[in-house]
Amino acid sequence: MKILKPRGGVHPKEMKELTSDKNIEVMPDLKEYKVSLHQHIGVPAFPMVSVGDYVMAGQEIGKCTAMLSVAVHSPVSGYIKDIVKENNETFIIVENDFENNWVDLKPWYDTNLFVGKTSTKFVTFIREMGICGLGGAMFPTHMKFQADEYEKIHTVIINGAECEPYLNSDNRIMVEKTSEIMIILNRLFDFMNINKVIIAVEDNKKEAIEKIRKFLDDSGKIELAVLESVYPQGGEKQIIKSLMGIEVPVHKIPMEYGMAVINVGTLYALYEGMYRGKPLIERVVTVSGLGIKEPKNILAKIGTPIKDILDYAGIDRSKTYKVILGGPMMGRTIGDEKENLKKGTGGILALLKDECNEYETKACINCGACVDVCPMGLMPLRYVELARKGDYSRMEKRYSLSSCIKCGCCEYACPTKRPIIKSIFLGLKKLKEEKNGL
Repeated sequence: MKILKPRGGVHPKEMKELTSDKNIEVMPDLKEYKVSLHQHIGVPAFPMVSVGDYVMAGQEIGKCTAMLSVAVHSPVSGYIKDIVKENNETFIIVENDFENNWVDLKPWYDTNLFVGKTSTKFVTFIREMGICGLGGAMFPTHMKFQADEYEKIHTVIINGAECEPYLNSDNRIMVEKTSEIMIILNRLFDFMNINKVIIAVEDNKKEAIEKIRKFLDDSGKIELAVLESVYPQGGEKQIIKSLMGIEVPVHKIPMEYGMAVINVGTLYALYEGMYRGKPLIERVVTVSGLGIKEPKNILAKIGTPIKDILDYAGIDRSKTYKVILGGPMMGRTIGDEKENLKKGTGGILALLKDECNEYETKACINCGACVDVCPMGLMPLRYVELARKGDYSRMEKRYSLSSCIKCGCCEYACPTKRPIIKSIFLGLKKLKEEKNGL
């Protein structure tokens, strides 16, 4: 397979060595979990329980209310302590009884044999398992397996690039759960009329690459593609361009071109659901940064307080300058640690000031560095000035703002550290408000 070099991109300091060889640790259970009903793109789940109800681990506590929605489940057995609404988001607080009582798990497969389920039932099963994209997008996974769509799909791409610095959650799943990943990949051929599966991994994940290679056969149905380590190689459309040479336009999706892209963590969640009947109630999260005494890859339950995860990894709050959910390039800085783990959170970083690359902003020197590194071929240098002038319509009409994937390469490469990303988010917000008549 000929692999194309992605357009643009940057090479930030990887910092993956902090956790790349750290086995996944299971975080001990806590007394309380705060589970959001809006952990996916689309319509939030609807609460299925009331305060005082007893629930079992794996029990549905949030029901799908639309096609673009997934179920939410209790991570532990215990009692519903409260149902609260904060910032237009509903949370269910579950008090753990530490009895570990589970609902009756119903695997899709029985003794690893395909049991002839229909495609419609399979889509419903994924939806009810609460599975959405764990790479950060949180797109409901069942939408990629809709019968009318996957009949057209010829290629499934497993995204194991994990190009964000520090993060190793997908890497460790590929290393430690290789057998499970390959089992579920082979089963995709049972109910999808596809020609091949491509596992895409960046070349800095040597252990994962070697593990996967040992499971490949001569059929060619499953291929391993080793990609150059460059950010943002792991973007859905970037990875398609590198592997297939196809550029998926801004307002199009891969399924329209016969492809489905699935994150490694999402794939493992599919395995857990299909072979164990286990809904998505936990995920692997990398806890790293120089503000962490013992950087780890942790299997933590959805709804776990971020503060407790940081404490488990040994955060040094006296030195930590910034806490980020996700990676340093596209992640979100949080002002406190009161948030809780969601399905799309693959990393929690405690960074020192020296790790944050913050500099005084200066005037643009028109060097074009931001243009050179933009993976979408845009002109980010224009966004700051137009946002300052309030000319948001020109940001879109002349400079295609909606094509931006918000990867942060432009600001990273800018020698004068212009507030490009801030301007982009402001522009997108204003355009959305104009569209909605606000």
